[in-house]
Amino acid sequence: MACNAAEVPYVLDFAKKHGFFDKMTLVLGSDAWKALDAIAASGRPVVLDAELIHRERDPITGKDVETAVAPMFAKKNIKFAIQRAPGAYAQRYLNTQAATAVRTGLDRDTALKAITQWPADILGLGDRLGAVDKGRDATILILSGDPLATTTFVDKALIDGQVVYDREKDDRLKRLLGLTEEKK
Repeated sequence: MACNAAEVPYVLDFAKKHGFFDKMTLVLGSDAWKALDAIAASGRPVVLDAELIHRERDPITGKDVETAVAPMFAKKNIKFAIQRAPGAYAQRYLNTQAATAVRTGLDRDTALKAITQWPADILGLGDRLGAVDKGRDATILILSGDPLATTTFVDKALIDGQVVYDREKDDRLKRLLGLTEEKK
């Protein structure tokens, strides 16, 4: 269920009354950090809004106030997934979203879990996906550098042990970069 801070208590109560509380995942608006205590007490996982920095104007001072959302959820030990948004460049990529969360105070390990392991857990697929371990489904990316850096690119991609992408063999990329002559 998607909700903003004011709706959180009503959504939790509704889910309890109608018998789906134990299967519920809260999909939250950026202001939902204002309901952290109720969310933490519920023990339910959440999907954070793509706007990882909540911005609002203080009604008394008129000043703009920014709140880093992900670190607040981490401090309350709430399992959360970070989502991407189709809008601006920075929000279209999960690694950039995770890097934004780190820049605003979330630790790297938690940021990486929020785009890998925890979404798999939330979907009920945590025993198969979201982490590298024996017996799990394997989709592996071999990267050129730090997974949270925007300058990092995929060198290889493997699905179930099979190489499905190899940057060194990517003829289209070579043409785009002008590394080979285009056939006429």
